[in-house]
Amino acid sequence: MWNTIFNWPWATIWAAISAIFTAAAVGVAGWAMLRWRKQDELKVKLAFKQAIGDYLFQLVKMPEVVFTKDIKENENDCEKLTILYHACFHAFVMTEDLLANNEIVNERWESLFITHQRYIAGKCKSNEIDRLCADILCNPFVFGK
Repeated sequence: MWNTIFNWPWATIWAAISAIFTAAAVGVAGWAMLRWRKQDELKVKLAFKQAIGDYLFQLVKMPEVVFTKDIKENENDCEKLTILYHACFHAFVMTEDLLANNEIVNERWESLFITHQRYIAGKCKSNEIDRLCADILCNPFVFGK
């Protein structure tokens, strides 16, 4: 066998080496594309988690209950909180069902919309939202499991 290979013309040997390296390059490119996709998925999940964290941070600066008679005092804070909720919503939509199998995150997220509206209307305490956000933030859906 080696005798046959050593008798090949140099053009054939270089073509074979070129074909091997081309196949290797295609393999590396395919692997890189898969990693790139995983990296984008990671970024989207992380953006959602960060948006929830920003929302929770604003919530901590607000009173436990928004009283309707004091709405003028809390109007700017309520507006900021609503803007941050919309940022959370946008980040969640950008996940494109990457979190569809995560029951905890989906249940807490669905409850967060209703609870946010109730809090802004002064019908519930901030600790209900705090618990929902904490459950989402404590769930290791970005790097874990």
